[in-house]
Formats: sequence, structure tokens, C-alpha cells
Amino acid sequence: MEVTLETRNRLSSEESDALQVMDQDQAEWMASTRKRLEEAEQEELKGRDSGTQDWKEARGETGKKS
Repeated sequence: MEVTLETRNRLSSEESDALQVMDQDQAEWMASTRKRLEEAEQEELKGRDSGTQDWKEARGETGKKS
């Protein structure tokens, strides 16, 4: 945390302000379990790129919901 604070103290006010907004957005997102769950449900599950289809299916790595 100390390194972060030292680094941020060297930033311009515009950069510092932008990071402050990002910090606040992240804190709000982390505090909202409902929002995170909604986002997770909207995410498309992607399967493994490598391996044969049989191999991926045997391991449940096709990206399809069970």
C-alpha cells in the first residue's frame, strides 16, 4: 500500500483524479453482490481452444453450461 501511495503522489492531478474515480467505481462494484452476479450471468462461457472435442467434453471444458 505504501508503494501505491508513493507512486500516486508523483502523478499529475488529472491522473490522480482518474484513478480516484476508478477506485470509487471498483469499490461500488465490489460492494454490490447483485451487480457482480448479474454480470457473471451475462458473461459468455468460452470453452478450451485446444484439444479434440471428445477430450474437452470429457473434462467439461466446452464452455457449455451443464
